[in-house]
Amino acid sequence: MRLPYLEKNPLHTNSTATRKPQFYDRHIAEDLRLKKMAFLDKTFFEILSKICDQYVKQLSKYKQSKYILSSYRGIRLPSQDNIFDETSLVAYCQWIPVLDVSTEAEEAASADAAADSYLFTRWSLRRFLSSEDKPGFDLVRKYDLQIPINWEYKNLGFGSEIFSALRTQGGDFHWTTCQERSGRHDATSRCRNHNHRTEGRLTVTGRPTGPDSQSTVKIINSSTVSTVPDDEGRSSKRLRKDTNSAAERKVQFILQQAWTSAVVRDASFIIISTGNEECIAIRHRETQRLLISPPIRPSDKTGLAYVKVCVGLFIVAYQDAVDRARQLDSDHLSPYAQALLRLRIDNRPALPNASASGLFERHPVSSKILPLESYFLQLLTQSRRFDLRLHGRELATTQYNRNTWTFTRHGSGNMTANSSGSAHMNGDIVFLDIDRLFNKTSRVWKVYFGVTSAADNRTDYFPRPLVLKLARDANEVADLKTEYEWYGRLNDAGVTSILKCYGMFSCQVNAHEEQYCLLLEDGGVPISNRLGMTRLVHTSKHSNLYEEAVMDVHKNNFAHKRIKEDHMLMDVNRGKATLISLKSCTQLNEAVAASLRATDIIATGLCLGLLSQGGSHTTNPARSSGIGESGHSQVPSGFFGVVD
Repeated sequence: MRLPYLEKNPLHTNSTATRKPQFYDRHIAEDLRLKKMAFLDKTFFEILSKICDQYVKQLSKYKQSKYILSSYRGIRLPSQDNIFDETSLVAYCQWIPVLDVSTEAEEAASADAAADSYLFTRWSLRRFLSSEDKPGFDLVRKYDLQIPINWEYKNLGFGSEIFSALRTQGGDFHWTTCQERSGRHDATSRCRNHNHRTEGRLTVTGRPTGPDSQSTVKIINSSTVSTVPDDEGRSSKRLRKDTNSAAERKVQFILQQAWTSAVVRDASFIIISTGNEECIAIRHRETQRLLISPPIRPSDKTGLAYVKVCVGLFIVAYQDAVDRARQLDSDHLSPYAQALLRLRIDNRPALPNASASGLFERHPVSSKILPLESYFLQLLTQSRRFDLRLHGRELATTQYNRNTWTFTRHGSGNMTANSSGSAHMNGDIVFLDIDRLFNKTSRVWKVYFGVTSAADNRTDYFPRPLVLKLARDANEVADLKTEYEWYGRLNDAGVTSILKCYGMFSCQVNAHEEQYCLLLEDGGVPISNRLGMTRLVHTSKHSNLYEEAVMDVHKNNFAHKRIKEDHMLMDVNRGKATLISLKSCTQLNEAVAASLRATDIIATGLCLGLLSQGGSHTTNPARSSGIGESGHSQVPSGFFGVVD
């Protein structure tokens, strides 16, 4: 019995697009990524077909088989001529779908890296299993291995092109990552998820993963070939491998997506289907290889029966899950398998059953000694240069290096470092990952500070983001230099309510353009970004901290002069308010001190909603105060307390 050949409806979409790698794919742990592609030959299908035959033959020996419910009558093998369709087949066989296929598994699967369909075990039908089969079934659930096969479907419009491209992918596989580099000036990009970091470093996704099944490894060893045969029965010529072609990139995206989905569910088998053709792939964890079968056509009347291959695959996939669960339960694991269980993963599936089993207590996450924060702060204040990794951002029309700018510290000698210059300190590479623009700005970037060790090539990150403030023209450069000077003066005077400034830097990005920047700590969220009732609640709760920040400037004999909602920040977690944008700061003298302080205080009251635009109170006026010893000033009574 063969399946019919599917004809494409003329109204069916002609699109053959596939999504590019997303956050979860791009952030998956390095030891869980696909690294090598290899090929299976047609021996693989013969093995699966033979397993199906052996299974049917075994069942036929029993009128009341241990594999069949006692309430069901035994299997009667009919004459082949009596089987016409599913209805006539059911007349001879009764069955229950302990293994089922659906777009959603019976027990909720992770929404991350979802596949198009799954083969899964139906726990609700456990009671129908024989006593011999229940222990293995229970172990599969105990370690959350209920999904042994994932499907990736592509529409009929893909045709043979996708499989031609699949069979050219042998060798090293290039995994599309987020902001990772193996070389200092590599071209890199970032995912679209704004929250893709954990304590400064790139978030790691995936799943703690156990061993491979030895029965599956035997199948791999029996059917792996080093090269693809010249003729696989295809009418169209196979594509020459071209990593730059659209088809090749599309297939690489499909493979990365399919592999990630298999990692999240710890599945060993993947089926990639376009309706009239399918490829079966085996995931080998220890070597991080994906082994791809030749395409099989369900409608082919001359080759092996597609249905028998599928039945054999389902049997093998379930046995694979049982074998791996038994290894996890016995704890007789190879060092490599133990290492995969100990991976530090920030974003992973819940795995309620595996967690309850004590598996992760037996294999706790490997500890990693992180550098002290003081180490990073020393580098921030002492490094003469740093690399700015652009990750695809276009910050200049023309540039010497589209991937990396190297900035030199202002006042450290050569102010205009060429972008190919050194950014090393004691051999370590010091760099900033550019992340995204801050809200309502066009030149202030959130960045992350990292150091790659020359000794072991390990990269560590400062746990908090930093701020990179760029200047785009001569006027902004002048303002930036003025602001930098004021940061220095206020810091030297002991003002603590301003951001820490780690320096002013410059980079010659092309023959005619030199970029300047300030590198600052991240002070948190400005008042202007807090909206509606959230803002009202926030300012009511924390107004005293904002007031103290302004008072800190005043008591050290300075005035800010440009206090706006954008310039007042709060890091709620640290309980600290800070002021930014210091280019208009001034040192107070007796003639103007009261007036400038009053101006700052009124501006602060307006930002906090404690004063209306007309200067009247919007809060409890019982707090009486004044400015100056006489108590007479431009500040409304009842606001801020005494500032002298």
